[in-house]
Amino acid sequence: MSDGSVDGQPAETRSAAQSARLEARQALSRRRRVMAALLLLAAVAAGAALGAAGTILYFRDRNFRPPPSPDSIGKAMLRRMDESLVLTGEEKEAVQRVVDRHMERAGDIISDSFADMRSEFEAMHAEVGDVLGPERFAVWDGLERERWRRLREKGAFRGRGHGHGGRRKGMENRH
Repeated sequence: MSDGSVDGQPAETRSAAQSARLEARQALSRRRRVMAALLLLAAVAAGAALGAAGTILYFRDRNFRPPPSPDSIGKAMLRRMDESLVLTGEEKEAVQRVVDRHMERAGDIISDSFADMRSEFEAMHAEVGDVLGPERFAVWDGLERERWRRLREKGAFRGRGHGHGGRRKGMENRH
């Protein structure tokens, strides 16, 4: 085949039409190879893009962040409580003192164990109930339970692996 013959015909005996057809077939064959390579490249690029997008969508709804600090938890809780209940100045100051004291202790406990921290939050919960009184505390507790339920439904605690957001044992019958 290296002597220029095609289909057993030497290059000299081919007509111009046959040569044109042969060149067209060879050009078509090259185009097909190039198209196949481009399609393969496009498939690989599309797979990479879909994989990246899928990973982003999968992990977006999972809160793979470190847990918030006790200080930020306390501030957020006091803000929500004030917005929901419109605390009096006296209540706000008293609750702030309770929250600050317990959040400082909770910060010390974090490195030791989550079980100890849970009991500290429960103690804070009980003291806040004493400050607010049974009726206002029941309103606040109901609002917080609803907030936690929505967070669990949203899947805010999937994949965290250390039990955040679980049911608070012993808290069901408080006040």
